Amino acid sequence: MTPLTESKHSDTLWLSLEVSPGSHINHTCRDAVRIANRLGLTVWFDFNGVHCGARPGDDWELLVANVQDAMENKRSLACANPRDVNPSHREVPASYIDLLPFP
Repeated sequence: MTPLTESKHSDTLWLSLEVSPGSHINHTCRDAVRIANRLGLTVWFDFNGVHCGARPGDDWELLVANVQDAMENKRSLACANPRDVNPSHREVPASYIDLLPFP
């Protein structure tokens, strides 16, 4: 079976992962994006109170920066490219879009 590519990912499925205690945010985001790319799915995980989303093709370093910003500013959601997430999809409720710091 061939995994989906960046241009063709699932809009109907996602994968929720558990992060090991003591994990570093850089490693966690890098691995989440790697898994998203390999499987062609959005990967969700919680890190220090922030619900994080990694999609195929995301920049893991941008995801790290957005997670750190969310932790510092007490927001509960972070994605590498939050405006790319369609609020009509079940993976991110429309109410979460208002929490994002991006125009």
